Amino acid sequence: MRIFSENVKTLAAALVATCIAQALLIIWGFNSIANPIGDLDFAYHPWIQNMILGHYVLGLNHHWVYPIGALVPIYVAWLIGHGENFIGGWYAAEVAFQLLAISLFLKFGRASERLQLVFWYLVFMVLLGPVAVSRIEAFAVPLALIALGRILDGKTGIALSTINAWIKVWPVVFIASAITASKDRLRQIVWAFSISSGLVLAALALGGNLADIFSFVTDQSNRNTQVESIFALPSLWYGAVSHTQPVVYNQLMLTLEVSGKYSNLGNILSAPLLALALSAAIYLGLRASKRSTNNLQLTALLTLNIALALIAFNKVGSPQYIDWLIVPVLFVMATSLKGTKIYLAAMLIVCALTDIIYPVIYGQILSVQPEALSVLTIRNLLVLGLWLATICQLARFARATR
Repeated sequence: MRIFSENVKTLAAALVATCIAQALLIIWGFNSIANPIGDLDFAYHPWIQNMILGHYVLGLNHHWVYPIGALVPIYVAWLIGHGENFIGGWYAAEVAFQLLAISLFLKFGRASERLQLVFWYLVFMVLLGPVAVSRIEAFAVPLALIALGRILDGKTGIALSTINAWIKVWPVVFIASAITASKDRLRQIVWAFSISSGLVLAALALGGNLADIFSFVTDQSNRNTQVESIFALPSLWYGAVSHTQPVVYNQLMLTLEVSGKYSNLGNILSAPLLALALSAAIYLGLRASKRSTNNLQLTALLTLNIALALIAFNKVGSPQYIDWLIVPVLFVMATSLKGTKIYLAAMLIVCALTDIIYPVIYGQILSVQPEALSVLTIRNLLVLGLWLATICQLARFARATR
């Protein structure tokens, strides 16, 4: 009875804290400058409305910027909101899913040792601000948290991570790290491939076509360098110094991008640098896995490193991308990896700076004011520095396990 009581207290504390954090973020979103919840009104809601009126399915038989799984939370929000109150439906579904994810992560209170991780999970979200609950990541991140719970239970979490990667691509970091660090790689590859193949075949059976199913990959060619990306910094600083305006709106992708001098840096450098970063991670991870005595620590470090690479060398750099780091950082914390306190402190700073960047000083960034650009520069360099720290730590893992 006493154990049951402790479990209930653990779960109740986590759920109450989650509700408080969610309420704070939602209220903040409605009352913030720069409309940080604008994607709900101006992207997600019109997408689902037009889809229903046009009798097509995004990501199935109509090209889309997201994998087809991203349609699930959008459609659920539309159903809950009865088509009109989409934002209300979104937040109802999002809060419910967050509560479910945290309950599962804590094993409904039985895994009380994970309560501290839940605390940091909520802190990261609050520091990141309203974008943490008003983007597709608001569903992909808690699903990643559930997968992390499976990993900490001694499973691979690869099934959930593969499904999650068909909602937003970034959970592939858990798949890549699990396969690289595992001594049973073939099994992990078969699992990931089988689940992905099953999802694609199901989509084809429902009337989809491969061109639209994989349009979330091919449509990326329509993007130029987005304002928040590290590759946009030269254009933005040149605009500040030369008193020119380098920021333009991409109507097709609904994004703010840079144009003019140095604006092609993202298009030229992003793909090769990302390929090199991922190749380095996999190479070092494979070497380290041969004699590693702590496979879980290696997997956690690989997960964080790959997630950082996907942000640091990305030509997009939307503020919600920092969401991708939340569960990998928790993974590192759970394994007591050397340097955990540094990663924790850096993550807190990155989240806080990202919230300042968007929405607080976003207008000043768009008008290339030097003070605002300095904040963006510091945040981007900090992410790059974190990637460099993790790649160096991976190299030490590889040397230590020769």
